[in-house]
Order: sequence, then C-alpha cells, then structure tokens
Amino acid sequence: MHIDNTTIGEIIFDQFQEYPAAIDKIEMGVMTFKYKVKVKNINYILRIYPPENTTRVDKEFKIMRSLFTGGCKVPEPIAYNDASLTRYLFYKFIEGQPLLDLMPSLTAATVNRIAGGIIENIVCFSKNEVQGFGFLLTGEGPRSSWPFFLLDAVDRGALYLSNIKELDGLTINMLLNFARNQINHIHIERPCLIWSDFSPGNIIINHHQLAGFVDFEGCVSGDPVMALGYLFAIEGHSDFFEAVMLNYKKYFDVSYERIIFYTIIRLFRLSKYFTDTFPTGIKRDPLMDYFKGMPIAIDYIKSL
Repeated sequence: MHIDNTTIGEIIFDQFQEYPAAIDKIEMGVMTFKYKVKVKNINYILRIYPPENTTRVDKEFKIMRSLFTGGCKVPEPIAYNDASLTRYLFYKFIEGQPLLDLMPSLTAATVNRIAGGIIENIVCFSKNEVQGFGFLLTGEGPRSSWPFFLLDAVDRGALYLSNIKELDGLTINMLLNFARNQINHIHIERPCLIWSDFSPGNIIINHHQLAGFVDFEGCVSGDPVMALGYLFAIEGHSDFFEAVMLNYKKYFDVSYERIIFYTIIRLFRLSKYFTDTFPTGIKRDPLMDYFKGMPIAIDYIKSL
C-alpha cells in the first residue's frame, strides 16, 4: 500500500479543512501505518489500515469513545473512515513515551508504581459494558459463552499448529489436552472488555505516570485475566510482568495455570498467521524469539 504526504495531506484537509503543519511517520506497530500530524497547533495520530487488516474501524472508534468518556486513560478519538479504500482513524496524540523505550532507565519502585496505574486502567476497561463473548472488532460475531469462544479458538488453531516448525505432534497434543481441560474450569458470567494489545510498546508514560493505552484492534469480551496471559506471552517472567501480576491479583482471580492457559490461547489464535507477513508487509519474527513466554508455557505444560 503506497502512502505519501500528499495522500495524508488530503485526508487531513477533508477532516479539518486545513493542511497539516507537520507529518512524521511513526516506526512502531505492524498492523497499521501510523503518522503524527500537527493541525491547528494540535498533535494527532492518523492510523491508516491496509486492505489486509480487516479490523472494523467503526467499532474501534466506538470502543475508544466509550472508554474515553468513561474516564479510562485512552486517546480521545476524533474521526474515522471505514467506507473507502483508504480506511483511517484519527485520535489526539498522548504526550509521553512508550514504556518499552523507558524501561531500561526505570527503577523497580517506579515500575511497580506504573504497574499499579496500568491495572487501575485495566479495571476501568473491565467496567465498560459489552455484549456477548469474543473478539469485538472482527466479523466473527459474539459467542454465547466464554468456553464456547475458547473451544472455537482451540479447535481452529489446532488445524494450523502443525505449520509451526518449532512444535512436534506430541507437543501439540499436550497443548490441546491442557487447553481443553482448563476450559472446563473457567466460568465467566459477565463479559468484561479486555485490552489484549497489552504490551510495553502500547503503554504511554509521561513523567513516570501512566498517560494512556494505545492500539485497540485486539479488544476482546470475556475473562480479564486473558490480558495478563497475553502479556506473559510477550514478556515471560520479566520484572515488568511480575509487577503487573502482583497488582492484577488485587482485583482479579489470578492463578499461574490460568496465565499459562491464556498464553497458549494466544498461540492457538495466532497460529493461522505465523507463515504470513503482517498487514503492513513486515516479516514476522520466529515464534519463540518474539514471544518469550511461549516456550516457558510449553515447558510448564510438558512438566505436568
């Protein structure tokens, strides 16, 4: 997908009746093309969705609007277009830096304080009213129960796991048996809004305080512990993950096996795409290189 400053300028003019004073490409993220633009002395983020990205932009906008008006720390959404070849979403820029960039310079006490603010925002998300269970920004539609959604994810993912060269047939069967057994013990009566794009790259920090979360394409309706499992898939037993988990336990029913389970659910969910490039054309890293928690989760299941 070719995007130049002229195209961006036209998009912004259509929205603001004024051309941008500055356009800066943001070299982060793999699902959309992101640009920081200044219009009328205000900074915005413009996210352009390539055709390969099937996210429902209108639904993403509505979720962001609901979270923002509900007092959660998210960018203020301004406008979207989901009806043309160039689909996009505008929101106000949040001042600060990604936690990923700041992490090496932070003390353990600061990381723990930031983790507390992150979990307060997770709790704010969980209070947002949602209907049904499952992914909210795809065309799949809601499921009638959380176990039904999970079983569907496992059954579909099992068809693709054999394409991942790091896993042999015996290991795949062990993962299937573990996942299906765990599903029998999970009961979620009220679906919560889950931020499953949970990673240090999507957390903005300003003056050592949480400024907000960004990226909401993966929002799910179900068990809020799923977000913690998805974070573990990326982080493994990092100091950041441990700080988040300690704060998580203040509000949610968390067990190590449930964290491991949702790490494996992420594997099942993504297995379909691991042989493909990202929608932006970027090549995927090897599974076990990017997801540091995946081999830990697999080894744990083997130990059982």
